[in-house]
Amino acid sequence: MQPFTTTNASKAQAVETLALAFERGDIRILNDAVLVGELVAYQAERLPSGLLRYGAPSGQNDDTVMALAMAWSAVSMQHRLIYPIPDARIMVQEFTRSLAVRLWIGHRME
Repeated sequence: MQPFTTTNASKAQAVETLALAFERGDIRILNDAVLVGELVAYQAERLPSGLLRYGAPSGQNDDTVMALAMAWSAVSMQHRLIYPIPDARIMVQEFTRSLAVRLWIGHRME
């Protein structure tokens, strides 16, 4: 087990690593309504300092997004293979591209 200290920098790194995994097709997710809803709503906000803050819109949660981001960060650092899941249980490709594009656009705001 590895500790994860949540700071703006560690959260950004975990989210950006997850977004890159989606973009490259390295990760696919279960078609879970809560996770998909949180991923769709997830956003980047430009701070006065110029840094980006990632999170859910006001009044919403990002718990499953952060759980996935932290889990992916831990697994990808250890270069472990993940057991495959039947395609019927995996989220559609259009969603993963949409998330990667929205996060990429957030970076372009820099």
